[in-house]
Amino acid sequence: MGFHVPSADAPYRLILSVSGVEKSGKTHFALTAPEPIVYIDADLGSEGVVEPFIRAGKQVISFPIRLEKNLAIGKASEVKARYDPVWQDFKKKVATACKLGTGTIVIDTATEMYELCRLAEFGKLTQVMQRDYGPVNSEWREVIYGIFDSPLSCVLIHKLGDAWRDGKTTGALELKGFRDTPGLVQCSVRMARLPDSETGEPVYEAEVENCRSNHRLTGTRLVGVLCDCSRLIKMVHKP
Repeated sequence: MGFHVPSADAPYRLILSVSGVEKSGKTHFALTAPEPIVYIDADLGSEGVVEPFIRAGKQVISFPIRLEKNLAIGKASEVKARYDPVWQDFKKKVATACKLGTGTIVIDTATEMYELCRLAEFGKLTQVMQRDYGPVNSEWREVIYGIFDSPLSCVLIHKLGDAWRDGKTTGALELKGFRDTPGLVQCSVRMARLPDSETGEPVYEAEVENCRSNHRLTGTRLVGVLCDCSRLIKMVHKP
C-alpha cells in the first residue's frame, strides 16, 4: 500500500551545519570528515587549509566556484543571466557527488551558495519581499533533501554575522544564510579558536549546539586533537 517498515539502524553519516567567525577552524573541521570529500569551494579563505590534508593523503575532490566581488552589479535580468548557469552547475555537482555512495560533501560556504540561489532567482540580494522567497527556499531544500536521500555525510559551512532586530544590532551573532538550516540538519556545531592554556598556541573548539540524532551530545565540546568531524560522527552513532 506504499508503506514501508523503517530500519532500526540509521545510516552511518551526519548532515551538519558548522558555523563560526573568520579563522575559527570551520574548513579544517569539515575536512576531518570521512573521505572521499567532495569539496565545493566558494571561499577564497580556504587556500592553505585544504592542501595539508591532500599532502597527508586525504582524498579530496575540489570543485571551485568563484563569485564576483560585487555580486549584484547590473540590471536584475543581467545578474540572473550570469548566475543561473552557475547555480545549475552547483546543483549538478552536488547530484553527481551523491552518487558516490560513500564519503562527505562539504559546501564552503553554504552562506554564499544560498546567496547564489537568490541571485539566480531574483537577480539581486536586497529589496525582495519575504513572501517572494518560496521558490528560492524550495530550490535550497531540494539540494539538501537530495543529500539526505544519499548515504553521504554533508558539512554546510556558515558564516556568522551581527544579529539585527528592528534596525539595530543586538550584540549577538547569528548564522548567515538559509535561516531554517538548524531545523533542517541533524546537528549544528559552533566553532571557536582559543589559546592553549599551557603553550598559548591557538587550538580549535567545536561545540555541539544541538543534535537531534543524539540529544545527549548537545553542549559537548571537542577541543584540540578531539576537534574532529569523523570523531563526532562516531559519537552520534554510539549506542
